[in-house]
Amino acid sequence: MARLPTGLILAAPLAFALLAVLPGQDANWDLRNYHYWTGYAFLTGRHGFDDLVGQLPSFYNPTLDLPVYWLAQILPAKGVAFALGLVHGLNAPLLFLIARRLLGSPWWALVLALLGMTRAGALGELGAVMHDNVVSLGFLSALALIVTARGMPSGRRALLAGLAMGLAVGLKLTTALYAVALCLAFFVLEGAWRLRFERAFLFGLAVLAGYTVTGLHWNWHLWTSYGNPVFPLMNDLFQSPMALPKPYRETGFLPKNLSETLLFPFLFSDNGLRVGEADFRELAVAFAYLLVPVGAIWGLRRNGWEPKVRFLMLTLAIAYLLWLKMFAIYRYLIGIEMLTPLAILLALRTLPIAACHTTRTAVVLLALIAATSRPPDWIHVPWGPRFIDIQLPPIDQPERTMVVMAGHEPSSFLIPAFPPAIPFLRIDSQFTNPLETGNGFNARMKARIDAHAGALLVLYYPDQLPDVVEKLEQVGLGLEESACRPVTANIAPGPFALCPAVRPPMGGKG
Repeated sequence: MARLPTGLILAAPLAFALLAVLPGQDANWDLRNYHYWTGYAFLTGRHGFDDLVGQLPSFYNPTLDLPVYWLAQILPAKGVAFALGLVHGLNAPLLFLIARRLLGSPWWALVLALLGMTRAGALGELGAVMHDNVVSLGFLSALALIVTARGMPSGRRALLAGLAMGLAVGLKLTTALYAVALCLAFFVLEGAWRLRFERAFLFGLAVLAGYTVTGLHWNWHLWTSYGNPVFPLMNDLFQSPMALPKPYRETGFLPKNLSETLLFPFLFSDNGLRVGEADFRELAVAFAYLLVPVGAIWGLRRNGWEPKVRFLMLTLAIAYLLWLKMFAIYRYLIGIEMLTPLAILLALRTLPIAACHTTRTAVVLLALIAATSRPPDWIHVPWGPRFIDIQLPPIDQPERTMVVMAGHEPSSFLIPAFPPAIPFLRIDSQFTNPLETGNGFNARMKARIDAHAGALLVLYYPDQLPDVVEKLEQVGLGLEESACRPVTANIAPGPFALCPAVRPPMGGKG
């Protein structure tokens, strides 16, 4: 019987792969806006050939999107979701390892791992192309390597943990908050201060090494292309002429004042739109936010938590505070969210109540969390045979054609279906618009449009027509609406329009 929980948790990735197929075909906004195109562009070298088609995220590291694009070419739609769910399900054995080491009970470890995997944020991304529950593998691997060590982790373990964490940070920069938290948490482990500092230093060094493997290539591309290794982020520092001199940081979800800062987990637990674009309900973070400090304070009166529990709790606390200061976007908190059931039980065990009452309280709280949780729906559509299925009208002389994109509906996912000789330019996006001065992309795209001697087409979503016409006029183009043809896709809300652009009599080159 002791081996049964281990066997069950090893089967968990397969179970989550099957579960990933149930909601339907992933059609989330980011997939349509940039994930699918960036994988295609990375494979075919279209960065710089297409301009701003994925809006601001056009410049994000595309490494994780490459295998998704590849899977979409060789597997049926359900096969892609199954493969993604299998990868996402690998978080479960890591959660199990961490919980088993800190609790000693394989059955509790199994329950807490499954509860962690089925929290609202993690479950909402299961089988979806968003990657927060892919880079979480790096964080949880690093955490597992550290907490499962006997005593102070060896230098080798610190290096391996840092490498795993660094690989994740290179793939998605938002994961850096977990790297900082883990590094600082080394200082509450057992052992001499010199040893703690040495392990933290080795961990940090390995984070940089891991980042070099997965992230440095993209930093170099951005540096050589735009003069900013994290373009367009931090452009107030790097001053690339291709963007405005500002940080391009998302601040819309940050707490507005001190009271919001202090009460934040309670504010978003039943209002997911406070920390993201899709609504959800999740009480686990709020309960952990309440119980962990109480457990820590009470623990100080009883010689505190054992070192590995201290390490976990400090990691969660630092990561949460960094998240609160930098992002306050719930998806970036998934690494913490998956550990909250474990943190809640560990905190309860510290309180001065009998063990039987601790267990009962934990069961009631965790059952309440599970029963009230509601994951976000990042948009799903009915299954079809292909992951991305697009129908285009015929295009004459594609080698002499350019497509201008306007409006804010995500549409770069359509580009791989077009003939590869056609360049796409998005003149209006969350990154810039034709009237914005100081952004070098506007002059670059205007020059490309003016210099183009072949056919010009416009791709847009019909309900945004008035804004599209306005933006086209700002770059010297008109729209021949009578000649529009539909472009349909299985994950689009409706048909897009592909229309000829016309130049006014005194416009640029025809």
